[in-house]
Order: sequence, then structure tokens, then C-alpha cells
Amino acid sequence: MPGGPVIKLSKTGTDYDLIPGKLKLTYADSTVQNELAEIWLNVQEIRAKSPKGQRPKWKAIKATVVHDPQQFGKASLVQQIQFVN
Repeated sequence: MPGGPVIKLSKTGTDYDLIPGKLKLTYADSTVQNELAEIWLNVQEIRAKSPKGQRPKWKAIKATVVHDPQQFGKASLVQQIQFVN
């Protein structure tokens, strides 16, 4: 997954998007769902404080993904997330 000093994540309704309208992130279980929600909250904080130069709360986020068999070519299924501080 692309990364860097910014988190490339958006949310539409209950769907998480890596590329809005093109690539969704689905989740394998409730743990991953909660971790995506935590990332989304941090994204909102960063965007709200953007002029102040707030950075993500993690040094890196590692996500293990596979093609979502239910939405092949349109979604990646996040199986695991690791936060690096």
C-alpha cells in the first residue's frame, strides 16, 4: 500500500477507499475493521489541522492485503494491520 508522511485513505458511508471510486478496502474481521476506523479518525485529525503540519500518529502502517474475491479488481481485502511507532 502506498504511504509516506500522509495516509491515503478516505471513507464513503461505511466503505473505506484507497482510491475513491476505484479501489475499496474491505476487512477480514472486526479487529481489522476497528483498526481501519482508528486510522480514519487520525486522517480526519490530520486534515482538520493540516495548516499546522500535523503528522500521522504512526511512523508507518503495514497492511497485508489480497484481492477481495467478492469484489475482484475493485477491492482489496485487508487481512492484517501493523502499526509501527
